[in-house]
Amino acid sequence: MFKNIADYIEAPRFQTSTKQQQFSSGVLFAQMIDRWPQVIGAHLAKYCLPLKLQRGALVIAVKHPVYAQELGLMQDALIQKIQQNYREIGVIKFLKFIHHPQLVDQLQNQAEQVEQVKIQKKIKRLHRHSPQYQNLLQQLRAEHGSFFDAETEELLISLYYQAG
Repeated sequence: MFKNIADYIEAPRFQTSTKQQQFSSGVLFAQMIDRWPQVIGAHLAKYCLPLKLQRGALVIAVKHPVYAQELGLMQDALIQKIQQNYREIGVIKFLKFIHHPQLVDQLQNQAEQVEQVKIQKKIKRLHRHSPQYQNLLQQLRAEHGSFFDAETEELLISLYYQAG
């Protein structure tokens, strides 16, 4: 009827579920993809991207079969480097290559677009009705006249503001 207190003390309080483990390994895999040029080298990163980790194989898309051959020769060193930096991803037994140049280009373009969005979000902007914006607008018009369209004025004010 009564349980021993030792049953409660010895039982683990927090157990990570398989979903949590899959999520954390997915996050680590995304980080590896994000830092792929540091893992494989900037030159080779232009021509290949990791796609997924499946049954102990890291699947990598390559633009040309020559890169698959070159990476195949470097397989042991690459696996060791990935395992050292991303141990929690899981065991990588071998690399598998898929020749798919369009996919590599598409994924790299998407990554570049994401970087551009990140850069745009970092740009400091002022609200059009703020006193700082109005002062910079007056300064711009005093120095260059008022012949710019609204969009160009806004970009120039943004540059003035960022320059400090």
